[in-house]
Amino acid sequence: MYKYYLLPDAKKDLDKVSKREKINALDSIERLINGLWGGGTRVKKLHGFTRRKCIYEAREDSGKRLLFTLGKKEESTDTPLYIHNVCIEHDKVIRMAKKIIGDEYNEELYIQEQEEEEVTAIQLLEDEKKYPEQNYISAMIDDIGCFEITEEDVYRFMEQDDVTEEESIAFRLKLSEEQKKIINMPLPKLISGTAGSGKTTVLLYNLMMEPQKKKLYITSNKKLANESKNLFYRLIKGLENESQYKKNTEFRTFEDLLYDGLKKGVRKTMTKERFLREYEVYSRGLGASKEFEALKVWEEIRSVWKVDINRKSISQEDYLKLTKLEAPNFYGNRDKAFKIYKWYESLLEDNLYFDELDLIKEYLNGEKKSREEYEFVICDEVQDLTELHFKLVFLLTNGKPQNTIIAGDDHQIINHSGFRWEKLKQQYYNEFNIKPELYTLNKNYRCIGNIANLANQVNKLQEKFVEKKYKVQALDSLPYGNKPELLNINEEELIKELKDLGPLRAIIVKDLHKKKELKDSFLFKYNQAPLIFTIEEIKGLEFESVILWNLISSDKDSENKWKKVFRSTRWNANKQLKDFVKYNSSLIYVAITRAMRGCIIYENTDNYIFWNYPDIDKNIKKANFLNTGILGLDEKTTDEEWMLQGINLLNKKHYEAARECFERVKDDKLINERDRYIKIASAQELMDKNLYEQAAEIYQEIDDDENMVKCYDLAGCYEKVYNYYFSRRSKRDNYEKIKEYGIKRFDKQKEWEKSAIYCLQSGLYQEAIDRFEKVGNFKRIAEIYLGKLNNPMQAFKYLKRNGPVSNYYINLLFEKLYVVDLFNMMDIVSTNEEKLELLNLLESNFDNFK
Repeated sequence: MYKYYLLPDAKKDLDKVSKREKINALDSIERLINGLWGGGTRVKKLHGFTRRKCIYEAREDSGKRLLFTLGKKEESTDTPLYIHNVCIEHDKVIRMAKKIIGDEYNEELYIQEQEEEEVTAIQLLEDEKKYPEQNYISAMIDDIGCFEITEEDVYRFMEQDDVTEEESIAFRLKLSEEQKKIINMPLPKLISGTAGSGKTTVLLYNLMMEPQKKKLYITSNKKLANESKNLFYRLIKGLENESQYKKNTEFRTFEDLLYDGLKKGVRKTMTKERFLREYEVYSRGLGASKEFEALKVWEEIRSVWKVDINRKSISQEDYLKLTKLEAPNFYGNRDKAFKIYKWYESLLEDNLYFDELDLIKEYLNGEKKSREEYEFVICDEVQDLTELHFKLVFLLTNGKPQNTIIAGDDHQIINHSGFRWEKLKQQYYNEFNIKPELYTLNKNYRCIGNIANLANQVNKLQEKFVEKKYKVQALDSLPYGNKPELLNINEEELIKELKDLGPLRAIIVKDLHKKKELKDSFLFKYNQAPLIFTIEEIKGLEFESVILWNLISSDKDSENKWKKVFRSTRWNANKQLKDFVKYNSSLIYVAITRAMRGCIIYENTDNYIFWNYPDIDKNIKKANFLNTGILGLDEKTTDEEWMLQGINLLNKKHYEAARECFERVKDDKLINERDRYIKIASAQELMDKNLYEQAAEIYQEIDDDENMVKCYDLAGCYEKVYNYYFSRRSKRDNYEKIKEYGIKRFDKQKEWEKSAIYCLQSGLYQEAIDRFEKVGNFKRIAEIYLGKLNNPMQAFKYLKRNGPVSNYYINLLFEKLYVVDLFNMMDIVSTNEEKLELLNLLESNFDNFK
């Protein structure tokens, strides 16, 4: 019996094709699983001249093929069947097979193998033992991960009506032993994992346990919350308990939870982006931007000034008493820093902004009956969260920390966040006398085999020369795949070869100066350039193959320092050289690990001092010509591929590279889409620079109303948003937006009376009172308390502040008091003077009469 898995390439293949083609592919896989290897399936064996490893080809129909291999039997009696590619055109099989078998595979071999007899399932299991390097393919599969497909998944998929990719079912990732272990560990647990480590998978698998329990996934990131919800819904689509999962599992942001729970009508949160824009103006006037960096001030707000749950703000006296450990940022200069804090509080009050930490305090101190409670809470992306956020998470589980998972990405935990894992552990201990375990997902399913081995050797330079020990040791992989190649070739010749490099390959240089120099060279000679990144820019990206361009020889000082490192016997006492090795080996490691399948190294020198170091040299192949197969130069790239890579880079905020990809698209059918994406890239780049108004103008130009409104809102251009919705007032849904932005518009203009009227129209009575209070319109406040909130005594207080209380209001107040039946003694008074005297008496003793 077989159990089958889709590798990432096969999953991508399935995502790209129509539903009919998906079903054909799954039908073919079903035939393989059931042992129907002859007839229409026609399984053929593909292997190279050396016959050291092989893969198998099966027919889907007359024009499409799938490629697969078998693995070793797992814990059960099932043999794993790994699908490498599906729905591939017959003439592209050779190209795909090369990636797995190696560059020795070619068209001539393929033609010969088509004449050989078809393979049966029994033969295949025997044949697998004849290939000495077949285990390298298994190692590759372990390194890149795959998706587990069950009969239930296939049935669910077949039952679907025509749906978009986002609505279709999602296959479960095959869990690594590391992931399985973490999923099965007891709660509470902390999980640290970088992009690509399977963190999201682990979290969603935990959500899929016990569908009857009420669960919450919460984060600060709206996009992440939506993406996680969509993926979760795709994973449960068609399951027996699908409706129960949906009913009991919520995906929310902290902002949504707070505003909904506190019934705040106007969402005016002081976000980090809004603060940075306001602080830039404020600090420029004081000349304080260098002394008090914006991000450090933001950290001080969130981790020091507003962290006390029992009070809204810290006093200057208490702030000055804090130790350097408690508040390290402005130690020794706190008097000036506190003035910034007072400015911040005034900014909130003057503009009626909400600080998120103040909202959390209000929620924590509010009535229990109005709070949501869950049996299990997952909190993701912790890097921008504070101690108060975690208090809120604990509260949501009714103070049961055993019902929590808190997860984050170490690589995104940056200085200004104030977050530290140890600090969170201590909070668990202080509040619940427990210290949860921190589990780390170390494996990144990106680079594999020989590339991983070279990267690991570069990393080990730090252990050898800097004496830096890593908590987690990277394991060497089996030496499968192409070895990284060190080229000895003329630079002009290499540039000529690389001018047609496709969108899935990239050149990596050391710095921006070298990037500009190399790009200019390509553009001058060939009027086009491949994708070129600095090491800093390419972090977080991955490519089929990369070219490391003069990483050592481009800087003579750097080259000389490596010579000293490798040749001197006493250098290790030199701190400067230690710092050099630590920094530069990390950069080279990052560069190498951007490659998934191929790595080319080029140095414009005859002296390969770094790459000739014995432990590194043994993981490199020397070459006097360019292996075009590794770089895909023998493959024709399509406009669709450039477009897809552009979108990928755009989503990862690499705007310059994204535009370069879009500009390579020449197909008339794609021109309009291309031009739109170029403008989107420019708009998003402006947003990252806090230039929201300019970004909004671009979105307006391309009719992206949602992002236009978002940017104008972030820019504080509320009048423009108001006018936009007002011009579309015939639409019923827009009426609420008109009121929302009417409030924001007049708030910004300090026309509190007008914004108060919009609050009244929206039923936001307390918000209206706050605004009428600012202009001293106590009469309107009294009318709200009388007519809307049914609170005559509060109305009386404001009527007195307005001046002498008229007979009309005295009688109206008494009518209200009769209605609420508060006092029987009202029957004994008759004149207005007596009523007024009684009202004054009631006001001063109101709490005693309740």
